[in-house]
Order: sequence, then structure tokens, then C-alpha cells
Amino acid sequence: MQTLQSVDRALAIPILLQQEGTMSLTEIARRIEVPTSTTRRLLMELIDEGFVERTGSRSYVAGHYLRDMVVSRASYGELLRVADPVMERLAVSCRATTHLHVAVDPFLRVLRSISDKRHFAAENLQGLQLDMASTAPGEAILSFADNGRLERALNDPRVPQVNRSQLRRNLDEARLQGLVMRSPKHNVIELAVPIRDTSGQCFGAISLQRTGVHSDDPTPEAAGRILMRSKQEIEAQLAESVWVFRDEPGFPSEATTKTTSETETQ
Repeated sequence: MQTLQSVDRALAIPILLQQEGTMSLTEIARRIEVPTSTTRRLLMELIDEGFVERTGSRSYVAGHYLRDMVVSRASYGELLRVADPVMERLAVSCRATTHLHVAVDPFLRVLRSISDKRHFAAENLQGLQLDMASTAPGEAILSFADNGRLERALNDPRVPQVNRSQLRRNLDEARLQGLVMRSPKHNVIELAVPIRDTSGQCFGAISLQRTGVHSDDPTPEAAGRILMRSKQEIEAQLAESVWVFRDEPGFPSEATTKTTSETETQ
């Protein structure tokens, strides 16, 4: 019974911070009706797990883990309504797997993966959290981001260190080309472009992965041009609906991996 009471008290803290915002140790202890010493111990455990963050010597807010779970269904619903048919056509045209990524600095979350069934599918990444500074879609976003966002992605203690000189060279090349192109393995290509909302905020990226080569597959350069047109189509439709990305929303529970029909044609 004591253990269950401790769990209840611990869970009450991040929920309270999510509702109220920044609070002091004394305020939290008073609201959950436990001694200050016990509250301090619970806070330290919650900080270690990412449920709470310290903003000052005596202030606390809800942590990134809880913020990432906040669901914004209307926002994601409109994005998926626009992006899904475009990504389906992209997957078929390039005989590839396409991914829709959203930025939750310093990470990327894969909101949707769509594969062309006629072609051997690349890795399904849907629902995964990726490091922004070490992935092609992350580089696509960072290549058009301000220096502050880049530094946060590089210096966040939650992500592994990357070769900064190589990353900056990659970003310079992405700015020049307008996209990121990688060939990490033989007969594998990966392309990525950033996408913006109505306000001009670079909130995510679309990437394309293809494993294996067939005689009628588009060249990487041709696939890149198709990817750019898909990006422009999505951005134009988002502009029509005046859609603006909300920082750090969660994922709708109905998000699923999709596969294009085998009978679908280019």
C-alpha cells in the first residue's frame, strides 16, 4: 500500500506541473499534501526519468517526456490529411518508402511511414524517435534553421555527439542542393527535404528511402526532383488551410503505417 501511495504522489507532480506551469518545491509539496523532504526526493526521481525539469534553483516544470505525450489531434489530423496522398504518390513514383518527420528538438519523431508494395520496403521507422543531428531528415531541417537551433541540437546532453565539422559541411551542401542525399549502403539511397508551415517555420521533413535498384527505378537525381515537388505540394496545401505547427505535440493514437495498393499506377 505504501508503494502505491508513493506512485500516486509521484504521478501527481508532473500532471500538476503540466496544468499549472512553473512551481516551487514548497508549492508542489502543499498541493500534493506531502512533506517537503518527500517532495524533493520524488522530484529528483522524476527529473532523472524526464518527467520533470528544473528551471531554477527552486523552480520546476513538466519534463520533455510528458510534453511529448500531449496530444494535438486537430493539428496532426490536418497535416496527415494533406501529406498522406502526396506521400502515397511519392512512394509509388520512386518505388520507395517515404517518411513524414516532425521536430521535437533535439529529436525527430516519425509520424508516418508509407511504402510501395511493388518494391522491397525500406525500414519502417514509424513511431521512432531519431537524433536530429545524425539523420538525413534532421540535417534537412538544420540546414535551414537558425544557429540557435543547431547549437541546441549539438549540445543537448540527451543525444550522442557528432562530428561537427562534417555536419557543417553536410549542412552547407544541403543548402546548396535544397535537399539531403545519402547513400549509406550499397544500393540504398536516402533523400530528405525540409517542410514549412504557413508561418514559415521549418517544423519537419519528408524523407525517401529505397533499397535495391531496378532498371525502371528513377535515378537518385530524378527521385530528388520528385521529392521536391511533393514538398512544394504539401506546403501549398498547408498554406491554403493556414496550418501552423504546434511545438512538441504528441502523436495521435490512430496513426498507422500505410502501404500503397499493389494495383496503384504511377
